[in-house]
Amino acid sequence: MRLRNKLGMILPVTGFLLLCLGFSGAWYVLQLQHQNSRLLDVNVASIRAAEEIELVVREMRHELGLYLLTKDREHLMTAVEKQPEAQEWLTAAIALSTSDEEKVCLSEVSHGLKEYFVELHQLVDDPATDISSESVGKLLGETLSDKVLAAAHQYLDLNEKELEQSNQENKAMAQKIALVMALLGACAGVVGLEAGYGVARAISRSMFLLTVPIRDVAG
Repeated sequence: MRLRNKLGMILPVTGFLLLCLGFSGAWYVLQLQHQNSRLLDVNVASIRAAEEIELVVREMRHELGLYLLTKDREHLMTAVEKQPEAQEWLTAAIALSTSDEEKVCLSEVSHGLKEYFVELHQLVDDPATDISSESVGKLLGETLSDKVLAAAHQYLDLNEKELEQSNQENKAMAQKIALVMALLGACAGVVGLEAGYGVARAISRSMFLLTVPIRDVAG
């Protein structure tokens, strides 16, 4: 009876603890999945914003380069028309930025674009303005290439590194969770074996105790 009483106390407690551990592990994995999903969404959106900024800047550089070849003001007007699109993607990138490094890069992009569009409007808003190749070349080289495009590419690199780091952390965490689950399963197996052994031993003892009176009756 003692063994039965002990098993009756130990098995429910052990089973309850294992159940709690299982639910806790499942809840943690679910929360980790939601967190990783949010981080992945932010990183992907940030990378897209950075790529779009680079694309707009390269298109504007292309238009300025065409103007230097053809002296056609329409190319400068086309470059000016890119301002709303550039501002849209810059605003999106700023809203998604989280680290100080990202904010510094976007601040440089913002200042560079502001300087670029101010100078470009000064050239094209008044049709009577004499546009020199030197001024357009400065916008193309110093402002767009050296300031805006360099900072935008650095912002893209930061987000790609963050995405890679997040993937590595997820892999490491998945390995740890798999190890914990394996240990939990092993513990449950050991407890099951011990419980089975205890039950078998209790039954064997009960059968033995029953055989003694029968032998006494049989004489």
